[in-house]
Amino acid sequence: MQYNQAPQDRDNATYRWAFHLISNDPNRQILYGYSKKEGKREAADKQYLLISTLSRLLGPTNRYLIDKAWHMEIFRRQPAAVGFMEEKIADLYQDGYVLYGDTNLDLPLISFLESYYNAVKSGTFEQLIPVPKANAARQEAQDFTFQNNAYTNRQALVDHCRAMLHRYPRERVTAYWRAYCGKYHSEWLTAYQTEAPAHANETATPPSEAQATEKAMQRLHAKFGSVRQS
Repeated sequence: MQYNQAPQDRDNATYRWAFHLISNDPNRQILYGYSKKEGKREAADKQYLLISTLSRLLGPTNRYLIDKAWHMEIFRRQPAAVGFMEEKIADLYQDGYVLYGDTNLDLPLISFLESYYNAVKSGTFEQLIPVPKANAARQEAQDFTFQNNAYTNRQALVDHCRAMLHRYPRERVTAYWRAYCGKYHSEWLTAYQTEAPAHANETATPPSEAQATEKAMQRLHAKFGSVRQS
């Protein structure tokens, strides 16, 4: 079965959305959608998953917020003891958007939305280019950078790690935080319990562990070259 013909997988989708339609039909006011299809794999990179989905739904092909709807709600879903817990992460309108929580730290998503709304306002909407397929290894190299003491401000590193929790396991993000602080700013660990994106009372990463983590990231940078930090 082709992807577009497969039923929506409501039980395993990471994102759900609701389009509030421009319609006089009382039985057709809201259109729901999910980020996964039954029997199909969902993209592992959840940031790319969201942006590419929005590119498909809002772009020149489908034009949902141009011709079909006046409002789009987006929810992030997590399994719970019964069913799912849902958190609203965005409201999109025909003339602007509102982001909630740590979605405000998602710079690639913000960049996409700014490009979309600027194109709508400037009359260049039809020239919008679909989001290209994610290069997971290059993105990983950028996310886990040790290059040139990239984060000279502790809060910038905290915000970056929190954003990465949507794409990588908490244990891996925690290890990166500890290794980065151990290499450049060991004093930042003193505020770990209140500001870092993991459990409290962490200590600096042992030199051998920090070196191993850094070497793994260096191999990625060696393969993909210098990666600019957003």
